[in-house]
Amino acid sequence: MPTVLAFTLAQAAPIPESSLFTRYIFENPWPLGLLLAFVGVILLWNGLREGLPTRQRLGFAFGFSGLLVLAAGWFIVTAGEHASRVTRQLVDAVVDHDSQAAIALFSPDAVMTIGSPRNPGFALDYISDRLDTLAARYRIDSNRITGMKLATESGRAGLTHLACMTTVDGVPYPNISRWQLTVAKEGDGTWKITRLTCVEINGNTPSSSELW
Repeated sequence: MPTVLAFTLAQAAPIPESSLFTRYIFENPWPLGLLLAFVGVILLWNGLREGLPTRQRLGFAFGFSGLLVLAAGWFIVTAGEHASRVTRQLVDAVVDHDSQAAIALFSPDAVMTIGSPRNPGFALDYISDRLDTLAARYRIDSNRITGMKLATESGRAGLTHLACMTTVDGVPYPNISRWQLTVAKEGDGTWKITRLTCVEINGNTPSSSELW
């Protein structure tokens, strides 16, 4: 059945995750940063009220640490966050039927696998053909991202796991697709898709000839 490209966990493989430091300092700094800042404000206020210099210094240290965490999360972009950005660009290109913009997001040696990223893959020509077929054959009425998870594998590689619910003209029910996307930094500094895995479409793992 037709479906927009989206990306999520391959059920046959565990979800790689960013390290705790990367996840809670760079990719999601708000819980830790706000907690440190809140504790700092409480300690500083209490220290000023009670006239306790040590508590004032401790409050300032906690508050400053919270601001540093928030600043690091704001200014530092991880590989997982680059992967998330490229994923959204690909989804937008496919929804807009812009197969040229979509294929430009892939590395020249990119592969597409089905079922699991460990399975043998199809080369870029196959990916290009599938994108062209999707753009020519179906009109996407709407697409909604129903879930996203990103992970940083290393400084030069990130993963995106995402699920979409897509409605297509002429099909009375929505299509739910699940995929896995790997994005890596190229030699010229750009971030490109190196592996795309179709995990399932509408609860089933399709064959290579059933991809729209």
